[in-house]
Formats: sequence, C-alpha cells, structure tokens
Amino acid sequence: MKKFILLWVVAIGLAATMAYSQTDRSATVRNFSESYLTTKPVPNDAGEGMSIQGLSSTRVSVCTASGQALDAGTLEAFDYDYQDALWKHVKGLDEAINVSNERCQSFGPREVLIPSGKRMYRPYGVLSTGDDAGFIINVRIKGWIKGQ
Repeated sequence: MKKFILLWVVAIGLAATMAYSQTDRSATVRNFSESYLTTKPVPNDAGEGMSIQGLSSTRVSVCTASGQALDAGTLEAFDYDYQDALWKHVKGLDEAINVSNERCQSFGPREVLIPSGKRMYRPYGVLSTGDDAGFIINVRIKGWIKGQ
C-alpha cells in the first residue's frame, strides 16, 4: 500500500511538472498594446489589433496610468475576419472589469479556437478613480505560440 501511495504521489508530481513546463516558458510570445483616453470606438480598420495567426492562447490586461485606478467597465472583444473584411464583436470573449481601486486587471489565458485573423479589445464604459488630468487606459494582449 505504501508503494502504491508513493507511486501515486510521484505520478501526480510528474504530471504537474510536465504541465508547468509546457506553459508560457516553452512558447514564443507575441505582444500587442494600445493606449486610449477612456472609451475606444468600435474598430473599423483592418490595420488595428493583433494577429492571432498560429496562436494557441491569449491573455489580456488593462491598466491605468500612475495615480489612477480602475473602478468598473468592460473590455469588449473583437475578431477581424479577413474573408468578410470586417471586425466582429465576440461577446463570449468580453471581460468585465471587477476590481476596485486597483491599477491593473488581467484576464485569461484563453484558448484561441480559430488561429487566424486579428483580435483586439475595446475598453467600454471604463470608470476610474484618481487623477482627473486625463484618464488613460492601456490594453495589452499577449499571445502564445506553442512549440516554437
């Protein structure tokens, strides 16, 4: 029985180590970031956003400038479809900002089911506290390409 338990513990440890070794450290990272004053309009230019070609997953984060803090709002997800030549709102990928008086919030990672086209997140209804000199929102998307 002791050998079985020891074998079980070793197997779980090996599985956890393998899963950890196959995360971000073994992948190529692609970065994209934009800064906005409060709310960004719905995207309409094919040049906007980050290519998700070949990506296996993405993580998005939203931050404010120093002296400001997030309070509420949404990051609306849009994917660009080259075949239809337009941006499409993907409501299932929207992220609700649910921190209060914090400078940043991260979401994900999210699996990329169809690794083609482009993706961007539009801040919508984002509220802040702090410096009133001009509310700046920084949105950053990180994408991972496994096995490179």
